[in-house]
Formats: sequence, structure tokens, C-alpha cells
Amino acid sequence: MSVKAVIFDLDGTLYEPSHFALRLIAANPFKAGMLARERKCRKSLKGMEFPDAQGYYSTLFSLMAKGNGAKAERCRDWFWNCYMPLQARIIRKCFDKRPGIVELLRELRSKSIKTAVLSDYGMVQEKLAACGLDSSLFDGIWESPALGGLKPCPRVFEEACRMLGVKPCEALMVGDRCDTDGGALSAGLQFIHLIPSAGSPDTGAATGSSCAGSTPPVLAEAGSAAHLSTSRSSCAGAAPTGLADADRAAAYGAKDPQRVEYSDAPKASHKEQDTPLNNNFAEMDWKALQTFLHTI
Repeated sequence: MSVKAVIFDLDGTLYEPSHFALRLIAANPFKAGMLARERKCRKSLKGMEFPDAQGYYSTLFSLMAKGNGAKAERCRDWFWNCYMPLQARIIRKCFDKRPGIVELLRELRSKSIKTAVLSDYGMVQEKLAACGLDSSLFDGIWESPALGGLKPCPRVFEEACRMLGVKPCEALMVGDRCDTDGGALSAGLQFIHLIPSAGSPDTGAATGSSCAGSTPPVLAEAGSAAHLSTSRSSCAGAAPTGLADADRAAAYGAKDPQRVEYSDAPKASHKEQDTPLNNNFAEMDWKALQTFLHTI
């Protein structure tokens, strides 16, 4: 079955950041504590299902407020009026879109292959514009909470495929983090882990993007990018942790979110593909990814 859609992560995928967290702190050092709290609380919610984006953000801001004595509304105001606009400003000032990405997106569209962006953070269109990408180049642009959860929750990938009008096995996810973007494997998509190029400022940095321990350590060379691992990874559903019952009740009523952990339990792979993407997983740098996507 041919690839009919390619879904890209945003941060670290469509542009290559360098020391982004340090830049955020340097731009507003007096809010470093709030930034650290947001990252800790977001990490605790990773992989959860939520009824909608409002449910996710209500839970996030409530958790942030508990940790620093602030009111949830203050955390909300900081997030939307300070933190997210600051991200866009830093991207616009310091980073640029990946080389050749515009031409690649146009080529995929000319082949009737749909493209989309799926990010865990909001203000996706603003951040795309900040790195020099026109939203019209994509067939879909979403933040994952609006699709029902945070990566690696399979639901967000399944919903993205539904909105693109393709089956999960017809879609390819491209992202720089196995612990989040790699959840696409559990939803039945194929996944390419984008790794830093040789000489990249972030090569070897502890970004949390390594696939070690969660997916096969396959490195596809530019000249043989179609040689992918036959292994898959799946998510095992488990009761959410880190939220008090009162928090869950306030955000969801009777409906409890589901946490999905990313594991290396194998699943059956899709076979008999008529595309060079014969299996399910590979690691590539940007140059190798370009070469590969030109072949599908």
C-alpha cells in the first residue's frame, strides 16, 4: 500500500533548534521557575487522552498553579501571553525552516500525497510563519490536544489520519523524538525518527529524542534509506498517574483521561507495500530524509 500522507512534527523537525531552552530562559530569566514548572507538568501529562484542548489546558494550568502557589489563571495568562509568543519570536529571530522543505512539500502535493503538521504545543500556525513556512503548504495543521491527547497517545495520530482521509497504514510520521512522535507506530503509522545531521549544534545533546530502549536502533543511510526495521512499538494503556482525583474530576467529570506509555512491545507489521517504505521505522538525518521522501 502506498504512502498517501506525511505528517510532520514541528519543533526540531521543520526547523532545527539550537539551545532553545537556554534562549527562552535568557529572554525572560525572571520567569525561569514558571518555565521549569510548565515543562515538569507537561511531562507528567505526556501520553494522556483528553476530551478536548480545553480539558488539557485546564489540567496543565491547575497542576502548574499547585506547584508554585500561583492561581491557574495567572499560569494561563503567562502561557498564552508570554511563553508562546516568546517561542514564536525566538524562532523568527534565531531559526529558519529546513533547507529544501518548501520544494519537498510542493513535490509531495504534486504526487497527491497529503502533508500535515502535528505539534504538542499551540500557536502552530504562528510558529510555522516564524520559521518561514506558509500554512497553505499543508493539508492539515493541528496541536495534539485538539485531537484528543498528547503524544505518544495513539488517538492523536489516528484522528490526524481520519481528518486527512487516509488509513493509518497509509501515513508516515516524521519527528525528532521517539518518546512522543514515535507513538505513531502504536496507531499503525510508519515512523521516521529525524536525527541531527553531522556537525549540527545539537548533535549528541540530551534532548530526550533518542530511540534507545524504545525502538530499534536502525540508521538508514542516504543511499539506502528504504532499509527500515521490521520491528514496531506499541503503547500499553494504563491508569493515569500524577493527577489527584479532584483534578481529574474538575477537568473531565466522570470521564477519566487515559495515559498511554510508549513501549517496545512488538505489533504485527503491514506487509506487501508497493513503496520503498517497506517496513515501519528508520532513523535519518534531514538530508537522508529528503532523499527518501523524493522516492515515495
